[in-house]
Order: sequence, then structure tokens, then C-alpha cells
Amino acid sequence: MMRKGNSLGAYAGDILGLGIITNSIKDQVNKQFNEDITGVSVGYIKQQDKNFKTFEWNGPPWSINYVAGRLIWIGLTCLLVYISSFFFHRFDFKQTVKLSPLLKIPEENPVSIPYSGFQRSALPEIIPAYGIIPFIKTELLLMIRKDAKWLWIISIGLWIATLFSPLPVAFSFLLPALFFLQVNRISDLATKEVTNRLHYFTFASYQPLRRLLPAQILAGFTLLTILALPVIVRLLLNFNFLLILQALNGIVFIVALSVCLGLLSGGKKLFEILFFLLTYIAFQAPDANYLGKISNFSYPFLITFLVINIILLIVIFLIRKHQIRTL
Repeated sequence: MMRKGNSLGAYAGDILGLGIITNSIKDQVNKQFNEDITGVSVGYIKQQDKNFKTFEWNGPPWSINYVAGRLIWIGLTCLLVYISSFFFHRFDFKQTVKLSPLLKIPEENPVSIPYSGFQRSALPEIIPAYGIIPFIKTELLLMIRKDAKWLWIISIGLWIATLFSPLPVAFSFLLPALFFLQVNRISDLATKEVTNRLHYFTFASYQPLRRLLPAQILAGFTLLTILALPVIVRLLLNFNFLLILQALNGIVFIVALSVCLGLLSGGKKLFEILFFLLTYIAFQAPDANYLGKISNFSYPFLITFLVINIILLIVIFLIRKHQIRTL
């Protein structure tokens, strides 16, 4: 929040430009309700007290100094972009490209290679395997080896914290945070083939709808279930079987939502944004957590997400079937 004052220096010191809004609300509250608050918080806040005081706020007072302060930051941003252009030449067509000379390979006289005694009949018989277990292992390895190692260190730390922290905290806060750290791993479960231009091979493989796509979904579900294993074991020891089903239902929802949005948008950004919003809602309003409520189990909540998961899975297979047919 910017310091009190309407001078150009005060507005220029407010980088985000939100000080004029919060100060205007604060001044109106102090004047209308005879309060002496020093700051306000704008956003979703859940409180047990229902005795709220409402007021009509007509917006902040605009001034020349505020507009000038914003123009200063806009000019500074343009200056930084201009300076960075000297080091970034992606769109500079005048930048010369240095071509390295072709390496000439000297011609060699052919050398006769003696027979090694290789016999094709001695090779083991080729036995085709049409299961999905190798695909699941491959998808898990791709997700595990993705991202930096320090991110896995943080994930392992949170995984250990879910063992010793209070169960409500581990279920409502630590587990959503642990899942969100895997957003880059699960956001491209079914789109990485298209991104890397390998979908011509994967779509033409043997039964991709029955083997490859289910393997990708099961791999994402397996990874998140392993990360949630400490919480699941603790719920199992407390005989909270319905909460376990609720948590597994939430895991299926995240994986199915990732695959469905990836197939619809052709990328992973839409799911990443929505997953961030779901995690934020889980922190701010535990009753709206996609994993469910640990304090009060709700059958309608479980059934609602179960229906949503079924719909998402049906849409996923229909979209992928259409993609394969129109390849």
C-alpha cells in the first residue's frame, strides 16, 4: 500500500497502483463508521460473524498526479523492453546468421568385415505384448524425470509433513499444495505427443484408445495417489473409508480435468490456470475443497464429483476418438 499523500512521489512509489483504491476505501470506512482502521483487505474472506456493515463506494478520486505516476511506470517498462532488445534478437531479421562450413568426410577404401557367425534362427521368438502396463511405467518415468530436482525435494518434504502434521491440516492444506507442485507433470498427460509432433505415430499404434490413453490417465492417477498415500493410510487407521473414497474421487477429477482440458485446448495453460484457482479456493474455503471436507462427509458432494468424473472421462474418449479418425 502506498504511503498517505496525493503527491506525485506518493503515487510513483505505488508500483501496482492499488494504493489509491485501498486508501479510498479506508478513508470512506473511517469517515462513515467513525472507525480508525489503518488498512483494508480486498478479496474473499470467510468469517463466522454474519453481522456485516455495508456501504456504497463510488470509486477512488482520480487526479493528474496518479495518472502521471502510472505513466512513469509505463515509461520505465518500455525503457526496460528497449534495453532488453539489444540482447534479444529473435525477431531482428537484420541480425546476420553465421553458417558453419560443412564438414568434409574423406573417402575411405571399403574394408571387408569377417562373418561373425550371427544366425537369425538363434534369436528368441518375438512374442507380441498388447498390455498397458509398459505404457503406464513409461508415463510414470516421464513424469518423475520431469522438472527440476529441487522441486522433488520440496514435494518429498511436503509428503513427509503429511505424515506428522494434524490430519485436518494435512488433508485440507498440505495435500492440495503437494498436488499443485505436480501441475507441470500432469498438465500435458495427453497433449505431449501433439506438442512434440509424435501423434502421427501414437495415433497409428495398436488400439490407442484402449491402451495408450487409459495408460496416461492411470499413470497420473497413480502418481497423485502415491503422493496422497500418507493421508490415505492415516484415514484408513481412523476407519474413515468414505473420506478415502472422497479423496480418490478428487484425484480422478484432477487427472480427468487435466486430460479433458488438454484435448479441448490443445495445450496445458488452461488447466494450469484452473488448477491454480482450485488450489486457491481449497486454501481460502476448505468447505469447497475438490478433495472434500474432512470435518463433515457429504454424500451429495461425493456423488456430484463422481458424475462429473464420468462425464469428463466420456468426453475424453470421444475427443480422442475423433482426433484419431480425422488424423
